[in-house]
Amino acid sequence: MRLLAVRGSALVIESVRKRLTGGLGRAIVYWLILAAGFAVALIRTLWTHSLAAPDSLYYYGRALLYAGYSREEAFAAAELIGDPISASTGSIEHMFDWNLVEPRVVYSALSAPFVRFMGWSGMIVVSVGAAVALFALMGWALRRRFGTLPALGTMALMLGCQLWFFFAVAGLTESLTALWFAIALGAAWRYRNTPLVRPRRYVWLVVAGLAVVLFAFTRQAVLVPAGALFVAWLGELIRTRRARNSWLLPAAVIVGTSFVCQVWQLLAWPYSSNKEWLIQSGAAERTIAGTLRQGAKATVSGLLTFVTADPAMAFSVLLLAAGLIIGWRWTESHLALGALAGGLIYQFINGAPRTGLRYSEPGWLAYALVIAALLAWFGRSNKGLISPPGLAGPARPSQTSQASQTSQASQASQTLPI
Repeated sequence: MRLLAVRGSALVIESVRKRLTGGLGRAIVYWLILAAGFAVALIRTLWTHSLAAPDSLYYYGRALLYAGYSREEAFAAAELIGDPISASTGSIEHMFDWNLVEPRVVYSALSAPFVRFMGWSGMIVVSVGAAVALFALMGWALRRRFGTLPALGTMALMLGCQLWFFFAVAGLTESLTALWFAIALGAAWRYRNTPLVRPRRYVWLVVAGLAVVLFAFTRQAVLVPAGALFVAWLGELIRTRRARNSWLLPAAVIVGTSFVCQVWQLLAWPYSSNKEWLIQSGAAERTIAGTLRQGAKATVSGLLTFVTADPAMAFSVLLLAAGLIIGWRWTESHLALGALAGGLIYQFINGAPRTGLRYSEPGWLAYALVIAALLAWFGRSNKGLISPPGLAGPARPSQTSQASQTSQASQASQTLPI
């Protein structure tokens, strides 16, 4: 009996050892590393920065209003956490009358319950919580798509981007918008990869549309998701010569929802981008040449900021550029290019010269996908250029041609499994 007990214990120990050194063990180590990396990045940010950015007082004041405080109380509290003077409004007295910020209700509404009991710190609960959810979703998607090593390398770079990480955890809207973008993109992907025989696949389009609505009323940067999905559809159109491709409906839902939200906001909260541009640029009048010059200045300023103050971000931009060039046919590249273009257009319109490319941050997941795809491509390349590990996924089989089914299956076999 004692011998049987010893053998049984040995078998149990061996089984546990195999699990820990196998896929389960690698997953545990992967998530522990990511959790530790996030904690280190957060501690570093708290040590070197105040999480009360200049724009934070507007979101804080609105959260206090939602929590039941009067405007006078909100004014008094907001003056304590940041500079009461804003370059765009002139004075804190305009805190509830600045039409650029008025539509951004989601962040403040989510923070209101925490603000009521925790004061200013309640704003950080939501932004840090959104950042945790974003990095968890990003880490899960990259590992499932490209494997552990490309995902780990990409996530290490993302956590090392000091400027964007600060924007994500500070009292700002960046982490929430990046999270809504990731949810919308994930829902669009699930729709594309759900078999036609399942009618519930359209639920994913509803999820994508709702995520875009939340995105729009967190920050009016809907050009980022709209640009990403439009360029993804356009890239698939060029690649397959089919307008009714698998990106058509997701792109239609996200672009259409973005357009409706933008028009609604402009009608409900009239906003002059021309006036904002004149204030930000310091110009006496707006011209096409001036707009292009200011936009180029903002882009170059952001890149120089990375080079001089954020090496991890500079290296990430370099890898992103390499991925966009090498993987010009990859679906990841199309998504990232559209998101980046949308963010830059948004920045050009506002004429903000020193943002660290902050307007493009909501598309964070799309950029991470390109970098991870590039790292996976390097890992799979043995001799020269090979078929990239693109995220196009298996195309839906045609019901009219067996040859088409065979061709699509061959293409799908060249991509990593979703």
